[in-house]
Amino acid sequence: MNKSNTCTLNDAIYDQHPSVFEIMQIFKYGMRYPSGDNCQPFKISKISANEFLISYDISTAKHILNADNIPSIISLGALIESISIGASQFSCYITTKPEKDFGTEGTDWLSFKIFRADIPKDNLINSITNRHTDRGNYKIDLSDFELKRLDSSLQKSIQDKAVQVLTTKITDKITNYLLHCEEIFWKEKQIVRDLSRWIKFKKTEIPKDGFTWKNLSLSFFEAIALVFLARNQFLINIFEPILTLINKAKMKKSLQHSAGMIFFAIKDDSKMSILNSGRSMMRAWLTITEQGYVAQPLSISSILPYTLKKKIVNMDDSNKDWQNNVITKNTELCSLLNIDSTSDIIWAFRFGKPINSSRADRSGRDPSKFE
Repeated sequence: MNKSNTCTLNDAIYDQHPSVFEIMQIFKYGMRYPSGDNCQPFKISKISANEFLISYDISTAKHILNADNIPSIISLGALIESISIGASQFSCYITTKPEKDFGTEGTDWLSFKIFRADIPKDNLINSITNRHTDRGNYKIDLSDFELKRLDSSLQKSIQDKAVQVLTTKITDKITNYLLHCEEIFWKEKQIVRDLSRWIKFKKTEIPKDGFTWKNLSLSFFEAIALVFLARNQFLINIFEPILTLINKAKMKKSLQHSAGMIFFAIKDDSKMSILNSGRSMMRAWLTITEQGYVAQPLSISSILPYTLKKKIVNMDDSNKDWQNNVITKNTELCSLLNIDSTSDIIWAFRFGKPINSSRADRSGRDPSKFE
């Protein structure tokens, strides 16, 4: 009997394509992908029974740290990997086809197809719903044996061997580098403005995008103050030194209450390589989640230096000295971590076992973006 590949979702053929229900369940896993400020810049729409298009909302993703869409491309990789893992639960796999070079022009970035096949379930599936960004304090206990075991698990989880993963305890040199990076938060005012537009103050429900002050580990009044300052730039000019000291003190406390750091480095800076690294980094995050750890990405100390070194981010000229120092310190950090001289750190996060972790404090998702 001839079987058509052009059927609608309502009459999908079981042995070729997943059913409507299965696709909805697969997309629920995909929905949990991480994105900058939880802005969720991607929307999935149906092309045919088993083919879908991922579109990119440039205005939603606009952020000074999103230079040349690098963080968004990493998020796209995380989205694809989440869908792939979800598909495995229904004996399905996906194939992808880039529509664009992920530039600033054009919104249709990538299409994918879902096929049924006799494949094993991905063992990281349960970690997708448990993974979240935790900006609180962690347990700091981490033995050398536990560190080596975690590092071994991460190396096995990374499917793209072009991505270098480095797991380490936090030394004084690493702390000094991270604190120096944090100095830019209040100096480059656009960072504060971009962050503030995603803070939500609803107390009765979890917002579908952005985050609440609890997600940021801020008090309600701290969040109010941050938004107020972002809208009154002259006050930042006046209080920037003290604001920077407060921010560095908060970061130092976070690092003192962390078990370690994980750095990711890549050689190839092509957009497809960055997308594939996003898939690998998502698997790494899910792997540590599976082992009971939580994490917080540190974009200012990883993605920002990466884009500075590649000369693809535009920042205030008044911060040139800071930019030059960060590039120098980032190169020194790569040497300290024994990263290949032809590779660059593109992403990093601190991690540890949670002290307090509540589902109520986790960011929401917008289901309307997964049609």
